[in-house]
Amino acid sequence: MRRLSGRIQLLVLAAFCGMAFLLPEVSRSQENRRAVEAQIKSAIDRASQMLLTKLVTQSDGEAAIATVALLKSGMKPDNPQIKAVIDRLGTRITRVAFTPQQHHVYEAGVSLLALANADPKKHRAKIEVLAKYLIANQGPHGQWHYPGSLDGDTSISQYAILGLWEATRSGVAVPAEVWDRAAAWHIRTQQQDGGFGYHPDINRGGGMASMHSMTVAGIGSLRIARRHLYPNARERVAVESAAKKVNRSGKRYGILEPVYREEESEASSEEVRISARNASYIPTVKLAQIDEAVERGVNWMTTNFTVTRPSGYPIYYLYGLERGATLAEIQTFGIHDWYEEGAAHLVATQTPSHGWTDGSGEVPATAFGILFLTRATSKMVRHVVPRVEVGAGVLVGGRGLPDQLDSAKLNDGKIKGTQKKSPLDELLAQLENPQLPLLESTQADIVEQVLTGKREELIGQVDRLKKLARHKEPDVRRTALWALGRSDDLRLAPHLIQGLKDPDVDVYVEARNALRCLSRQVEDFGAKEEPLDAVTRERELVKWRDWYKSIRAYDERDDLVAPGE
Repeated sequence: MRRLSGRIQLLVLAAFCGMAFLLPEVSRSQENRRAVEAQIKSAIDRASQMLLTKLVTQSDGEAAIATVALLKSGMKPDNPQIKAVIDRLGTRITRVAFTPQQHHVYEAGVSLLALANADPKKHRAKIEVLAKYLIANQGPHGQWHYPGSLDGDTSISQYAILGLWEATRSGVAVPAEVWDRAAAWHIRTQQQDGGFGYHPDINRGGGMASMHSMTVAGIGSLRIARRHLYPNARERVAVESAAKKVNRSGKRYGILEPVYREEESEASSEEVRISARNASYIPTVKLAQIDEAVERGVNWMTTNFTVTRPSGYPIYYLYGLERGATLAEIQTFGIHDWYEEGAAHLVATQTPSHGWTDGSGEVPATAFGILFLTRATSKMVRHVVPRVEVGAGVLVGGRGLPDQLDSAKLNDGKIKGTQKKSPLDELLAQLENPQLPLLESTQADIVEQVLTGKREELIGQVDRLKKLARHKEPDVRRTALWALGRSDDLRLAPHLIQGLKDPDVDVYVEARNALRCLSRQVEDFGAKEEPLDAVTRERELVKWRDWYKSIRAYDERDDLVAPGE
């Protein structure tokens, strides 16, 4: 490759390392994002506390879905109220049978979700009983239904499918035929316009008007069936014609920008193992049929998108929207950012009692609202979403929450006021918090603080950053390595080189980028595909070790493993 001129090399290095003298004023959208994130977190906390006070008085089904929401919000399964519900649900499950209180399939599905989210290992035997119950109650065409109905119900079917998915994640085998029949029923009962109805007539191919809540349920159920029938299948590109999808090209890397890989597994280890067991099964439903049905559903949603006036219970619909869009890897439906608009609507409509309500009742609706705001499905499939650009190409924390929600009218139609920038030590204290509150905004503020603050402040925090570089959370390790690379202290190179061994590829790339910044080695920046295979990564590691040996101080040891603290 031709050598870069001195001027171009300086500009590339400045953009890559984020040197403050080339940065424009930081956008106010970052301040808006952090303010809105705090508003959403407050809404989740208040709704969770309200649910907790009502939990033990609810019926089994309502208590179970509320328990799932509370666990997804971060509450612990040993909370007395949550434990009481888990114990109560367990009393209905013997070693061989499940005795529901009222709605058998719905209760079995949500009870399974609650037990699996509380402790999948501890409750493994009960989860297996519930899974067998759901499998036994699948209709002849692949549907599930309320007691006394034979036609099938798209809503009830989604709870059975959600429960069975959670069962596979807990290590309980679900036969491939179950997923095959479920996919076939959804495809056969999809409406001509691409949507889904509540109680479709399988003999007439649909039979009920398409509804928002059922269409997102249908999309989500088909995508869950797809991941079990075709776990190694690539994505269907045609969906992009109707809705923007998350960029997974894997070709662009930068400051705190994630790595996307086609081969990245989004399944739990147990789910992968069970998929391998089903590998010999040949589905009757073709992959192309599933993808076409999902695409038609996405097209219907794009044409009919709303968060304020959906057909079906509004908050229940948002709960399905988060799942369907996440599983289909949809970031926007046309011009609509579904999470931003949905979050704005929920923040603006939270009731004085701190919950939400629709025709499903206050407790279920509040649970659905929490599951949307916490992006519960994203946590299950471990989707990574694009980072937000600020200023001259500097990339900061992710889109876990929206940039701005002016439409929520949180304060006379707009978000007013700004937050005073936290000192770097306070920001690092947030990273050290095991609960990791407001992680994305904390990352963003650390980037801003390092790039616009005094270099001495960063150097004074080196010891803490070295410890954070070994944190159990990959995003924390990434942030710490990024900051260490901007320290201008070559003696920290061994810690960055150690980061090249990190099993998380995002952390590896961040360590590599930090080494480039620290060493000013930018000649091959952007010139080739990023190294992801083990052989190339090892070659990179040797290269950086040799580089450091050539420039290190005389009295330093040869051992380049970052020392323990």
